[in-house]
Formats: sequence, C-alpha cells, structure tokens
Amino acid sequence: MVGDFRVSSIDSIFDLIEGVKDSVIRKTNIHSLGGAIREIEVSNAQKKISFRLFNTTDTTADKIIAILNSYMPGEEQKKQIMKYRE
Repeated sequence: MVGDFRVSSIDSIFDLIEGVKDSVIRKTNIHSLGGAIREIEVSNAQKKISFRLFNTTDTTADKIIAILNSYMPGEEQKKQIMKYRE
C-alpha cells in the first residue's frame, strides 16, 4: 500500500512494532484447512517486522490492518481482520 499517511498513523504503526521482540512472526492454525494467508511487512530505520499468518490472527497485525484500512477508499475492499479464538 502506497500513499499519503498522517504522521500520527505512521507513529502509531511504529509504536506497535516497537513492542515486538522478533523480526518475523509466523503463526499457523493447523486445525483449519481453508482460510486466509496474511503477510504484512513494516519497517523503519531501526526495525523491520514481518508477519506471516496462516488461518490465524495476531493482535499487533490486526491493529496495523485497522490503521491501514482507514485509508482505503470506500470502493476498495478493506483488508479483513480475522476473528479466531486462540
């Protein structure tokens, strides 16, 4: 996704990734045969984080997606925030 973002949104995303200790977050729900694969990569000068989520969710990734969705035009499909019980 490329575009103009408010500084506060960018700061919010970077604040979220500051709390993540690993550089790659991989999660898989082996109990679901169908579903979604979500890959998100966020980086700044100090840190690069990759989320690889297979049929599952991650709280930090969901918050990043919610921020990005606020910039999607109404006619564009918003990225889904998955609701799974872990």
